[in-house]
Amino acid sequence: MKKTFLSVIFLTGCYIIMTGQNINQNTVVIQQNTTPVVIEKPVYIERYRTVYKDRPQPKRIAKKLPAPIHLLGYLWVYPEDLGNFKQHPVAVISAINKQGLHGHRNWRIPTPDELALLEANAGKVGLGDDIYMATDHSNGVLRLVAREDTSEERAEKLGGVLINGVIWAKKNVGAADENGGGSKMPFDRAYTACPTGWRLPTLAEFRSLLGTGYYHKPPNLIVSGNVKLALPANFEYSCGIGCGGWTGYRYWTQTYDRPNNYYYVQTADDENLNVRYAVADAHAELRVRCVLAE
Repeated sequence: MKKTFLSVIFLTGCYIIMTGQNINQNTVVIQQNTTPVVIEKPVYIERYRTVYKDRPQPKRIAKKLPAPIHLLGYLWVYPEDLGNFKQHPVAVISAINKQGLHGHRNWRIPTPDELALLEANAGKVGLGDDIYMATDHSNGVLRLVAREDTSEERAEKLGGVLINGVIWAKKNVGAADENGGGSKMPFDRAYTACPTGWRLPTLAEFRSLLGTGYYHKPPNLIVSGNVKLALPANFEYSCGIGCGGWTGYRYWTQTYDRPNNYYYVQTADDENLNVRYAVADAHAELRVRCVLAE
């Protein structure tokens, strides 16, 4: 009697039955679906940086700097760590600001974005290897920052408008609002009429201002980017037939021409950019618009 051999081979959930009679006659190929292998790297994530355990990093040693560091032109960084705190160190910060240390009285805990900027410049500002405090968490090493106002923010706080690097007052001297004409006065009074910290503009500053935009009516506005500055030009003086008959206000400048004569600017009351630069006797009574004295 002829014997038949029976073999059973299991392959990942499937099986093939082969007999001694056909084992050499049939070839069966099974293609399995493979899953990508995920290799997990041993890492731990701190609040503001990721550290790979398989790539050891040298421990950062906190450094005391000789003076505050200025980052990106607006953020001052205190020159040293002030200790590890478990809650907001109100008294410490208050004492530092009261003394005006390192020329600032607005030192504070950094925001998360500011701390990320410090971490990105850790070597430059001398951060150590610890977690530093930010306004979104109240424990950690304290390193203070002080934000410097941008020129635009400073102009707004001072009640002015920044155009071409010059901060202009928003209204004429003596005016009730931005559209008012304000007071007229001779040059000697005009020269001292601006508030403390402000002064008469030069002819060059007026030329720069009036060359940055265009007028709208009413009221007449100088437009430069996203900022607008009203420069009233209601009827007061006429340029005459030679200038097309347009009228407007006259403004003093501090630019000297000859004895007892100074340049002035006459703005137009039409919708065209008509501006007249001329010279007036110091006894003439003109309007005053101030600029910040830098």
